[in-house]
Amino acid sequence: MHSRLLRVAAIFIGIVGASVSTPAARAGGTGDLWVFVVGHMCLAQDVKYRTTPFGQSLMFMLSHRGDFDSRPITVCFRERRWASEALCNDLMTTIDERSTRADYQVLYNRHSREILPMGGLADYLNDSLKANPTLPCPETLGAPPR
Repeated sequence: MHSRLLRVAAIFIGIVGASVSTPAARAGGTGDLWVFVVGHMCLAQDVKYRTTPFGQSLMFMLSHRGDFDSRPITVCFRERRWASEALCNDLMTTIDERSTRADYQVLYNRHSREILPMGGLADYLNDSLKANPTLPCPETLGAPPR
């Protein structure tokens, strides 16, 4: 259990550390935090990703607020299936405690056409963090929540 906590901390610190040091983060963007959103999508869409180092770390972080599988955001991601299998395979099998900013950038560059439209989920994602979320799952990446 102790080594698992260390691995979770190393992955989280690595991603956040790389994120806040990027030009996008300094300009008010999210830097590399997209890996958490897409990782959550991948975990929701296919349980096989829960056994990868990044998947185990994300499950540990995301499960602290109750049952992961029944959370509205997880149900939304599972139903909409916005992340392709290619993106999920690349992300979930590449990211671990040794990953660097360059690793995230390679993944982002490879899948940017798919990742960029996910920015439309910002309002839904922010609402989902509230104790009592009010926004429903968007129908598409381009549709605002109603």
